[in-house]
Amino acid sequence: MKKGIIALLSVFLLGASSVLMVKVEQLKPILEEEEAIPVYNFNSMVFLFPALREALADFFYMKTCLLTGTGGFEKKERKKEFSSEDWERLVGSLYTIHRLDPYYFDPYYLEAAFISWMVKGNPELLERVNQNLKYGLEFCKDWRIPFFLGFNYFYFLGNKEKGAKYLEIASQMKGAPSYLRLLTSRLYAESGRIDFAIAVIKEELKNTQNENLKRKLEKRLKALESMKLLYKAIAVFKSRFGRCPYNLKELIVKGILIKIPEDPFGGKFYLREDCSVWTTSNLRGRSEERRVGKEC
Repeated sequence: MKKGIIALLSVFLLGASSVLMVKVEQLKPILEEEEAIPVYNFNSMVFLFPALREALADFFYMKTCLLTGTGGFEKKERKKEFSSEDWERLVGSLYTIHRLDPYYFDPYYLEAAFISWMVKGNPELLERVNQNLKYGLEFCKDWRIPFFLGFNYFYFLGNKEKGAKYLEIASQMKGAPSYLRLLTSRLYAESGRIDFAIAVIKEELKNTQNENLKRKLEKRLKALESMKLLYKAIAVFKSRFGRCPYNLKELIVKGILIKIPEDPFGGKFYLREDCSVWTTSNLRGRSEERRVGKEC
């Protein structure tokens, strides 16, 4: 008896699923071009299928992967190159997917690891991708979401301070690689936020139990404190002479510093055109570059 009920229930669910998929397809706007990107309406979905939000998110995600040739559909060849409008519609559809199931990680990853690279030349659209990732950050506690946010900001949009902010969030989440802590401090330093960079390093030194990482952090801290000394000397120079020094040696000539501090990474501190201080070592030693590349 039970087996018969289960069999009937299975047939019913299969039939209901077929009807559901047909109905979902009808919700797409009717477009003249077969290859046009559909946009799904969140309010319509929730009104018609209030108990099937997760199932709809799965279905629409698979449709998006099919359109873009990702997520197992890499062999599918697109018939045309997507326009900015096409990518904009895709990002809009992904936002609908996020709202249907905000804890579903895969659509965030598709957006961050694939679509971000496709729209990197369009700052406005890339910012929409970032807004979707920020939405995910509220629900999906995976370090990769703030990591990709930080990457988009510092690499594609050139905003190192904002990039450092999200990388700092990523570095504090479970499973995050240790190099993110070093990268965060370097980006803060490169954007001129030396105090932020020093604060990040000091906080990490309190929390880390990894002796190897601790040595790297202490070395980075020493370099940052030398940079802070230079920034203070530059501030004194500006207050006296009303301009930025032509180079760091002028701080010695004018009697503000006795000598330029050494970079513990073996580089040389120098003055950039915007009157900020940086170093030829990029705040990392050669051995670190071989181990972790150019990330930190």
